[in-house]
Amino acid sequence: RERRIGHLFQGRYKAILVDAESYLLELVRYVHLNPVRAGLTETPEAWRWSGHRAYLGRAAAPWLTTDWVLGLLSPREGAARAAYRAFVADGMGGGRRAEFHAGNGGGGRLLGDDAFIERAMEQAGERPDSPPSLDAIIEVAAGEFGVAAADLADPSRARLLSSARGLAGLIARDTGAASFTEIARHFGRDQSNISRAVRRAEQQATRDNAFEARLREIKNALTHA
Repeated sequence: RERRIGHLFQGRYKAILVDAESYLLELVRYVHLNPVRAGLTETPEAWRWSGHRAYLGRAAAPWLTTDWVLGLLSPREGAARAAYRAFVADGMGGGRRAEFHAGNGGGGRLLGDDAFIERAMEQAGERPDSPPSLDAIIEVAAGEFGVAAADLADPSRARLLSSARGLAGLIARDTGAASFTEIARHFGRDQSNISRAVRRAEQQATRDNAFEARLREIKNALTHA
């Protein structure tokens, strides 16, 4: 009936090693806002099947340790819960974040900055993937929109060029190939201009499953080239 094979959890679960200092708080917020993004509830507090209410002190969850995460916000319990509530509320308008589903390093198994990924890979006895070159990313992004790579540094505001720059910026950021500042300098653009283009590409990936799948394919091809 469901067009699936195997036992209930076969192929559904994916573990990602997360750099707690950089991403844990954001990841906790993201997970607790999943039901809101999916349209299952209007607020995370109304969703009984997550640990969000336990973080707020409104429900008992003996299986869940909340102290460590709350301690990242404040050493005082009341202040930590208030800060957590505000932190989650501030993310209510956020969309889907691909890195929380696929990681940003180590073949999609790790989520953190370059130093964390390199350290984790060394401890596992593996060699971390090297980020692709910015030139390679730009060539691929330009090809996706049928424009020449050299044209992306053109002052034109044509939609296709802007979209290609946004895709290149998104891939460069997610693969660790370049910062927004470096990308903006390469294209002769303001950093805010590149940031807006990248945000549009992110929003398209949220709305368009085919675009998101293609984005994932491109990043995998570039990082394993």
